[in-house]
Amino acid sequence: LAHIVNHALAKSALFLLAGRIRAAYDSAEVLAVRGLMGPLPRTGGAFLAAMLALMGLPPFGLFTSEVMIFGAGFREGRTVVTALGLALLVVAFAGLLRTTQTMLHGTPAQVPAHPSAGAWPAVPVLVALLLLVLTGLAWPPGLADALDRIATVVRG
Repeated sequence: LAHIVNHALAKSALFLLAGRIRAAYDSAEVLAVRGLMGPLPRTGGAFLAAMLALMGLPPFGLFTSEVMIFGAGFREGRTVVTALGLALLVVAFAGLLRTTQTMLHGTPAQVPAHPSAGAWPAVPVLVALLLLVLTGLAWPPGLADALDRIATVVRG
């Protein structure tokens, strides 16, 4: 359940950032987005942080939950399945990293427009990233118990 919550936070931040990037580049195509860090450094920085969180790197919560998931798999003797999952995670990581690097540092085909939405659209993104860091560093008191109770109810 912790993994689902962390994943939802990272994807939500990326979804909100995708809207800003789409408005700036006037395209929904990943291939059209290049050099994001130049004209939109704050958006690019937040996009990078959210992608690193989604990739499961520390200090974000997905790293913590993935370590718990893979650790449980190895502890329970599911070595082959867990190792396969870990290998697939590395492949996904490589693909995401390559695409992210190109989007952030490639040469833009066009100079993107600067969307003038102000600072408020950044607030939910920053809150999501902050929560991802907090769940990666330390669980708030009572959160683990609450998630355990929810998991018990869901399992029946």
